[in-house]
Amino acid sequence: MTSILSLLSLPTSATAFTDVESNISDDGSASPLRKVPRLDSDSDISSAARSKSAGRSGGVVNISIIGDHIKTSNMEQYYQSIAKRTPRFLFTRESIASLPSTYEQVFNSCRYVVSVAKDGATLYTVLKLEIQQCVEKLARELTSSKEEGVQWLPKFVEICEWYETQVATLQSLFSFLDQIYVAKQKGLQDIGSHAYSSFNSHVFGNIGIAERLRSGIALWAEHERKTNSQHALRECIPKLMTHIATFGQYSAFEQFYIDMTREQYCREVQDLIGTFGGHPDAEKFYINITGGQYSKQVQDLIDRGIKPTEYFEHVRKRIQEENARSADVLPPQSWNAVRISTEKALLDGNVDWLALGTLRSYMEARDFKSLSDLYKLYVRVGGEKVLCAVFRGYTQTSISDIVTDKARDDEMVHRLLELRELANIAISTSFCDEDYMGAASTSAPPPTKGNQEFVYALSDAFTHGFKARRNKPAEMIATYLDKLMRRGQGASSEDSHTAALDAALALYRFTEDKDVFRTFYHRQLAKRLLLGRSASDDVEKRMLKKLQDDYDPEFGQAEKMFKDLALSGDLVQEFRRKHGQDELYVNVLERGGWPFSLQRTRIDLPAEMQEQLNMFTKFYDQKHQGRKLVWDHALSTVILKTHFEAGSKDLSLSLYQTIIVLLFTDVDEVSFTDIKAQTRMDDAELRLTLQSLACGKKKVLLKVPPGKDIMDWDKFRFNVGFTDPRQKIHINSIQAKVSEQESQYTQTAIESDRKSTLDAAIVRIMKGRKELAYEKLKVAVIEAVKGHFMPPVDLIKKRVDWCVENEYLERDEKDKSLFRYVA
Repeated sequence: MTSILSLLSLPTSATAFTDVESNISDDGSASPLRKVPRLDSDSDISSAARSKSAGRSGGVVNISIIGDHIKTSNMEQYYQSIAKRTPRFLFTRESIASLPSTYEQVFNSCRYVVSVAKDGATLYTVLKLEIQQCVEKLARELTSSKEEGVQWLPKFVEICEWYETQVATLQSLFSFLDQIYVAKQKGLQDIGSHAYSSFNSHVFGNIGIAERLRSGIALWAEHERKTNSQHALRECIPKLMTHIATFGQYSAFEQFYIDMTREQYCREVQDLIGTFGGHPDAEKFYINITGGQYSKQVQDLIDRGIKPTEYFEHVRKRIQEENARSADVLPPQSWNAVRISTEKALLDGNVDWLALGTLRSYMEARDFKSLSDLYKLYVRVGGEKVLCAVFRGYTQTSISDIVTDKARDDEMVHRLLELRELANIAISTSFCDEDYMGAASTSAPPPTKGNQEFVYALSDAFTHGFKARRNKPAEMIATYLDKLMRRGQGASSEDSHTAALDAALALYRFTEDKDVFRTFYHRQLAKRLLLGRSASDDVEKRMLKKLQDDYDPEFGQAEKMFKDLALSGDLVQEFRRKHGQDELYVNVLERGGWPFSLQRTRIDLPAEMQEQLNMFTKFYDQKHQGRKLVWDHALSTVILKTHFEAGSKDLSLSLYQTIIVLLFTDVDEVSFTDIKAQTRMDDAELRLTLQSLACGKKKVLLKVPPGKDIMDWDKFRFNVGFTDPRQKIHINSIQAKVSEQESQYTQTAIESDRKSTLDAAIVRIMKGRKELAYEKLKVAVIEAVKGHFMPPVDLIKKRVDWCVENEYLERDEKDKSLFRYVA
């Protein structure tokens, strides 16, 4: 019987096949077989065969099988040979031969050896040996290379690229070895891991190669940093970084790169400015900078031609360059670390003098962009406390300079407001951090929030700066508010005027002399109300309400002034109805409700004026029996109708000015001595009044001889040629000296009140405690009066001694620092 095998076997020769040309071409290479394109005349293989066979007469056709014809008995030997020879072909750089067979045959050979022959161990051993020999040759090639420095790096990149390619090819062809054999062996590395491990051991682990690699990188970086230009071989650096990361060596190399960066910039800083030690304690540093300790250091640098602002520009430029370089050649995970290393190298030991030398310049130039860059940089290097201390020192020094500049007292508040606005803008735009908690969405940039430490520093700077001249800032704030209340909102909006008032009140918060502000504000309010100079009674009342509610409850006492004025208005209307005249207006004030004492300046009034005053006195005495009117002419005003050659004018004058002008009703010229004799005015008051009439811009009188000062021999004439485009003309009184005298008088009164306040506080505290040590008593007294003023310690001690002398307190006989209340 014929077997199935014999039926399926082809005969060695037959006429069933024609002698046709194969359309498959084999060039003998190990690459997969490829088809040869047909000629256009051949429609397909069968037709071509038919056309050729048609012309043939019979005969024997021999069929040759092209390729490896392997007998079953030789199959294992064949696959073993291919599998073991492949690694050598792959890891020989000098070899120009291709693989021993096609990729498919190599893959199948590996599968056969591992899965069929179960000989993965031998194949793995062969592979390890070939890798070992390869990496040793690569190491020798790198160490023997004649290139040096940066020029050697491309060679290293080339070898890394070749090796990675060969390893990847080996992994794909020998995947069965990894998946079937290696995976089942405990502690055995897969092909890729072993290949990279061997490369790391023999190449990266080679001291000479590692040194040349680091040296090349360092020389490349130094070249770019010194020349500020890209190296010709920069394009190979990112490739090098990629290969280093591929072999798992990047972590160690990153640290080397960071250290190298820091060292190079440290040397640069040393060459530029030398070494300065930083101050680790921000509070002590603040004390030192306010004491001027660091000013000499900054000046020394400037004398050497190193300006702090220029050095900071250099720092900014270096950081930008390093950031750009990192983005070009390093993986993203290294960018931040390199930037931090750069910043610390450039600023280490220099944050103190750099902040001190730049902040003032940037603040005065309103360069908020540079301030912002400075702040962000200091935050990153941990120097924000030092910067805050410098900001506080600059602000406090500026405030002290403004407050102690007596020649510009009139501009004090305006300059303080400008400084505070400048500082607030700097805090809100430059010294601020991103407020991630306040961000509403991730699409928009997060809002910013001023650093609270700088806000507190600004507040402390104003509080301490005002102490440079006690009492005066509070007085000038009150005077500034007086000007705003007199002027009113004018052409500005109500919101703008309110904002100006609030800004001045914000300064009031910083002064510890609350009583000084309250006293001067009350006095100036009284003058505004009595002279009719306030722009709006409603604004005055709102201001008082705000001061009472938000600052000091004692401002409520000023309401008495408005009540007196309202009653005075009703009283004057009744007087006018009864006597039929409307020339006189009188303010009847209760002395206890107004903040100044009576001025008893002696003066003789014209008969007509005195007659009207006598008439009102009689009217008042009849209406209010038991009360007595005492006249005070210091704040009296008169509207005087005056005739000049250019026409008549209404002059708004003080009562003192009016009395002098009326002397010229019947005479052309009056001497100084005659004016003094007829008016009996105080000499100083008379000279100031004559100056306002004859030496100012609006000369109602002419002085002979001309001059700014009033002399005893001067004579005065009425200026009939006086001209002014307005009908109603206000002639200002010269009040500079009077205001200074008034200020001194007020300050004296305040000091007297303070003594009484301290005496009352001491007695009240001791009455409640009965017995108290001096230190505890001092603290309690300060706490009791700090809402009004901050008493000096020596003043408290003097008042305690006064209380002992007046037998309100007594000292303990054994412990002199212990006091007891005397009932």
